[in-house]
Formats: sequence, C-alpha cells, structure tokens
Amino acid sequence: MDRAEKMREKRLSIAVKLIKIIKIYASKPNVFTCVFEGEDAKYYGIRLDSFLNGRERKNISCKGKGNLMSLKEKVDSHDDLSSAKVLYFADRDFDFADIPSGNIYFTPCYSVENLYVEKRVLKRILVDEFGFCEIEDSEDINNILNIYENLLSGTAHALLFLNAWIMCQNKGSKIDNSIKLNLNNFDAGDFIDFDLESVVTKYDEVSLKVKFPASIEISSDEIDTAKHLIEQGGIVKSIRGKYLLDFFRCFLEKIRSEINSEDSVVISKKIKTKLTISKNNILSDLSQYAETPNCLTKFMSTHLEKVA
Repeated sequence: MDRAEKMREKRLSIAVKLIKIIKIYASKPNVFTCVFEGEDAKYYGIRLDSFLNGRERKNISCKGKGNLMSLKEKVDSHDDLSSAKVLYFADRDFDFADIPSGNIYFTPCYSVENLYVEKRVLKRILVDEFGFCEIEDSEDINNILNIYENLLSGTAHALLFLNAWIMCQNKGSKIDNSIKLNLNNFDAGDFIDFDLESVVTKYDEVSLKVKFPASIEISSDEIDTAKHLIEQGGIVKSIRGKYLLDFFRCFLEKIRSEINSEDSVVISKKIKTKLTISKNNILSDLSQYAETPNCLTKFMSTHLEKVA
C-alpha cells in the first residue's frame, strides 16, 4: 500500500468514526462518548465507570494517536456536535509537553502500560493474587519488592538508549516518510535478558539497524539530547510502556515459579498460585491493580461537574 492509499484509508476510517459519534449523539445526547487509542479501554473502562456512576458511555477505538487527534479535530469543527459529550484519552508518548486540556486526557507517562509497572502495583498483586499476608509474610514481600525495584531500574536504564533512538527516529519520520519502525513486532526479550539478580542488554546500534531496516542514522549528539529529555521526566515513566509491561509479565512468571518451588532461595513461604497472565490480554488481566493517576481523577471530575 503506497502513501496515497494509506491516507485515503485513514480519511475513510476517521469519517466512519465521525458518523458513529454523530449517530450516538443524535440518539442519546446525554451519553458520554469515549475515544481511545487501540485497546486502552481495557485500562480505562472500569475507572471511567466508577467516575460516571451509572451514566452511560459508548466507546470509539482509534488506531494510533494520530488518528485520534484527527478525529478530535473533525468533531471539534462539526457544528452539530458542539454540545456532544465526547472525551478523548491518548498516550503522551514522547510528547513531554502534552497535559490534559479541554476534553482530551494525556497520560502522565509514556502510555497506560507504564501505569502497570509501579512497585505499588506489584505489592497489590502479591497480596490479592498470590495470597501473601502483609503482616506474616512482610519479609518475603519486602524481599520481592526490593528485587523488583532493582530489576525495574536496571531494565529502564538498559532500554534508555533504545528509547532515545526510537524518539529520534520518530522525530525524523515527521519529515521523512520512508522511516518506519514496526515496534509492536518486538518484545522486551528482544532487547534484554534478566534473571532475579541482574539485567543484561543484548542490543546495540548495529543490531537496531538490522531489526528496523527502514530507519536512519542518528548522531551521538541527538541520542544524548533524547536521553536527557527522557531522564528529566523519570526513565520508568518516560520510556515505552509496552516493553516495561512485557518485562513485568516475565517478572511475575519468575516469581510464580519461585513461589511454587520447593527450594527457592528468594521466598520462604510456598504458595500454590494459579495466576496466569495472557501476553495478549495483560491490560485486562491486571487492570484492577494498575495505578489511577490523580490527573485522571481531576480530568473526569471536571467534566462531570459540567453536566451535574
């Protein structure tokens, strides 16, 4: 598919979603229409329902942030939708200046996936899913949390160069449409290896060129600038969340194996847990444990006050 065909396909997709919003508003003007990127409703759904407190919502899914922003532009300029209750939920990505504004919410981190990898999330899973007692098993819990904290920091630093490189490629793609990175074709395991003691980087600039042939050369100065911007916002919050979430999933599998082991040197208590996490549906599997940032609460409260 050439660029012209892709543009036609994008316009058609946006037009179809615009028609859906018009139909929703025409039939139920008080319904909240929530527009998400991809599968992000798996994270937002239960949270929005708690805020909406019985009010009906309808979902619209867009393929990527660019399509979501284009749809928003169409809706905003449509006179018949000026009173429609349409809310947009987008990942910030590497756009560090993006903050919630008007009827669009941007994550306070790279993406919703980053909200799943906080240490607090792991503690909730250890207690509610694995069955650790915060009083009786405090030593085991703290040991696991300390191991995780070290590995998460090690993973984030190991992926820092990769993310700086991706950031530079994304910047270049805005003026050179030949640059294409198929990031979803790779998992964290394609770039790092880890056990419960350490993280090992297994990529470099040469291997990145092999993995992403439709990329360009990036100077060391550009990489350093990108790394600095990422570090300013906190590496764990500012790098690509899908790779961090994949690391988190693998870590939980390793801990589950330790818990079920008869000779674990990490955990003293043996618990038979049946927790299974689907790689393809982890957003839903762990949604209840993920963080709910204050800015999301404020965003929803602001919009509900307007219709109270």
